[in-house]
Amino acid sequence: MKKFIAGALALTMIAGMACMPASAEVYDEITTDVMTTDGEQFNAATTAEAFLKSAVDKKGVNIYDGTSKTGFKVNGRTYYTGATFTDINSYVSFNTKNIKKLSFNVGHIDNTDWYPRKLTILFDGEEYKTYNLTPNMDLMNIRLDLTNVDKLTIKLPDYLSANYALVDMTVDGVKTKKGYTSPNYKSTDALLKGLYNTKDLAIYDSTKKLGFKMNGRTYYYGIEGTGEAAFSLNTDNISSLSFDLGHVDGSDKGSCEYNVYYDDELRDTIKCTFNMPIKTVSYNDLKDVHNLRIVRNTYSGTKYGMGNIKFNSVKAPKSYTVPTYTDTLDFMDHVYNTDNIEIFDGSKKLGFNMSGKNYKQGIVMEGDGNLAFNTENIGTLSFTLGMVDTDKSTIFPTDYKIYFDDVEKESIELKKGDKPVTKTYNVSGVKNVYISRNYSSINIALANISISKNAPKATVMKGDANQDKQINVADIAVIATHIKGIKALTGNGLAAADVNGDKQINVGDIAMIASHIKGIKALK
Repeated sequence: MKKFIAGALALTMIAGMACMPASAEVYDEITTDVMTTDGEQFNAATTAEAFLKSAVDKKGVNIYDGTSKTGFKVNGRTYYTGATFTDINSYVSFNTKNIKKLSFNVGHIDNTDWYPRKLTILFDGEEYKTYNLTPNMDLMNIRLDLTNVDKLTIKLPDYLSANYALVDMTVDGVKTKKGYTSPNYKSTDALLKGLYNTKDLAIYDSTKKLGFKMNGRTYYYGIEGTGEAAFSLNTDNISSLSFDLGHVDGSDKGSCEYNVYYDDELRDTIKCTFNMPIKTVSYNDLKDVHNLRIVRNTYSGTKYGMGNIKFNSVKAPKSYTVPTYTDTLDFMDHVYNTDNIEIFDGSKKLGFNMSGKNYKQGIVMEGDGNLAFNTENIGTLSFTLGMVDTDKSTIFPTDYKIYFDDVEKESIELKKGDKPVTKTYNVSGVKNVYISRNYSSINIALANISISKNAPKATVMKGDANQDKQINVADIAVIATHIKGIKALTGNGLAAADVNGDKQINVGDIAMIASHIKGIKALK
């Protein structure tokens, strides 16, 4: 039976009522969504919610009519109206005799199995069209003209357990009354909790006190990823996101790449190596992006982490800490990314020998040993470098290499008979020092390791040209002497004299100091 207009339908009902059996049920089309004519169910739904509720046949499909308080999640959003396909070979059918136009979006249900599936549309039992669904896809919009269709069937025929849903339904121009809510993160904890479709991740939030380590730093909020690590984040309410990316200390030494997707479009590829410096990664163009997905495209047991996460104007309450060493032994105790080394802290009676001299403190590197130090709070690093004494008659040369933040600083070849040498490096401004050697059966060692801490930066008080921690006429006098060329200011005194910050010392600076002394306008 094809579509009837409402007036003709009413006349048919009136004409037929007299001959209907006493037991037959009569439905008023104004107050109900369905009626029975000739034993056939007829859909007279006037809202999208009513249309969803009028499904005539279904398997493995749950209908949400807007009354659910919890709803279901697709792409990080919470939907309250729609249909979820939650089983293998699931389907749902609708009688569409009174429906002309239907549209809806299709999306993967968060945190369900990660398989692609096919969605098939059937008109009156005949296949109309098939769509390929992927778990990482943005919402797919489907529009159907049902003018001459009596029955619509929507199927996910694959024998796979990945779940998908129909959302944002519109029936003849009428949309669902209750659509979705997007997450609006107020804290780093909330953002980390909102990650979905995750794989091979360890998440660090405020419940984990110890944090995780990258390049000697301890990070307290973030994630560790291994294997085929991946996660998605709804960014409807995020315009900018940044994080520190680095190798997790003590994990394997493989490399990997991260692919970054904006709504399933590849935005960026980040290459990672185990001895790389921390990378600060920023994305400031998320205003029109609904979902961000980050995936490792190289399988590896090596762990990489993302910490110090910032989004919009929100920062983690505690980002990271950098080690401050009490002494050399404490410095040695914080060594990381080690391989084939032995630490001598003075407690071992035998120690090790270089050129006949015994050392109780140092680090012996065997085979292809390597190690790294965090030097963000270090000014200088020095040690004595040499071959460990051996009774072997043949010793092949070996190379020692030192890197400052992954840039090679020096390479030294060590040969049989070479005397130990003392090396001193200025590491101010260097975040990490990495030391390696090529493979050799002979051990080399770093002995007499010593460090000096960075000198604290002197505080410069603007106007205090004579550095007596006061601002008075004596400062004007020394500045005048400098201007006249009698006695030049240097160092912090010179910086303090340039009160207006124009890189020049002149009467303008004297005038500003005089105003400060008189209480007219204080220096800042």
